[in-house]
Amino acid sequence: MNTTFANPIDFVKTNEKFSYVKDILEIRVEWGAYGGAVRADIFIRDDLFAVLIEGEKPGWSVLAAKNGPLAKAGVVMVVKGKQVLYGQ
Repeated sequence: MNTTFANPIDFVKTNEKFSYVKDILEIRVEWGAYGGAVRADIFIRDDLFAVLIEGEKPGWSVLAAKNGPLAKAGVVMVVKGKQVLYGQ
């Protein structure tokens, strides 16, 4: 089956060192709240990769090169010892 993806290559960071998930234990989700909405911080091997916030479409990802139909571009910073993803 040939599938067309909604995010063309221009929207994906291709220079990032990323290896695919091989085990469900490599994924962790931290649930919280943001401005009264449900927030999910998604970690892969303890690195923050994406943030989803209820009512925000799409969410943010460090693998997004620029804002697109499946993800907004984000960058991870460490603030007070915690990884935080900021939109660009």
